Amino acid sequence: MESVLAAVEVGCTLLGTSRALGVSRTTIRRYRKRWASVDEALEAKRGELVDEAESQLRAAVLRGESWAIVLVLKTLGKNYGYSERTELAGVNAKPITFVEVVPVRYVNDWRGDGDGRADDGAA
Repeated sequence: MESVLAAVEVGCTLLGTSRALGVSRTTIRRYRKRWASVDEALEAKRGELVDEAESQLRAAVLRGESWAIVLVLKTLGKNYGYSERTELAGVNAKPITFVEVVPVRYVNDWRGDGDGRADDGAA
């Protein structure tokens, strides 16, 4: 297991770890299930990657790169009204309730001849 953990440190990802060990990705997935420490190490590497990506995104925003600004506003700025979709809600932000209207069929209706259809006067 120590060699697997060392490979995670070098490979960083599932694919990189499998290449470092010379095994398939399926084997690394099995290792993750078998040993919690392998799963934790891979998750930690993924977290490091996300942290680095956030840092680079922040730097791009501060440099005024429009793609980065738009991305941040569409995702992190959503609660401030920056969104490309409209979300609907019911009263007091509760879910909207939809009611299906089903036509009623009258049997022995006084309005018709008893066959369930209204009398249209044509005979």
